[in-house]
Amino acid sequence: MFEAAHLVKGNTQVRFHGLRKYLCDRLSSVASSEQWKRIVGKSVSKSDSTYLSDEQLKESFTRVMPLLAINGESKNHVKIEQLEAALQSAEDTIKTLRTRLEAAESTGADNKTTIQQQTATIQDLVKRLEKLEKAK
Repeated sequence: MFEAAHLVKGNTQVRFHGLRKYLCDRLSSVASSEQWKRIVGKSVSKSDSTYLSDEQLKESFTRVMPLLAINGESKNHVKIEQLEAALQSAEDTIKTLRTRLEAAESTGADNKTTIQQQTATIQDLVKRLEKLEKAK
């Protein structure tokens, strides 16, 4: 079934009862137990079946259709795309911040070297000044 629909199933085995359970779970979220049982072909008592019209069953199935998509075209597909875009944006921000941090660390290291050189120069000048004062 999956191959005919050109769907990727990965390493999982797809069996009829698994698909039927998937359908039953989705139907039970929008339809009464008698309705979803009748839609999937389970037995329903005659007294319950009397009150189920084909129109009610069609309406229930129409409501569940967006939840049944297994190829990524469900109502959650948009949400997934939004989350993927947000993730990409966050990754881009992290990359930018890492670059800025590396630049700041490099500048900090350069500044530290400059300060060390200037401190050595000042210490050398202080020693010379002390020698000059002793020589007076």
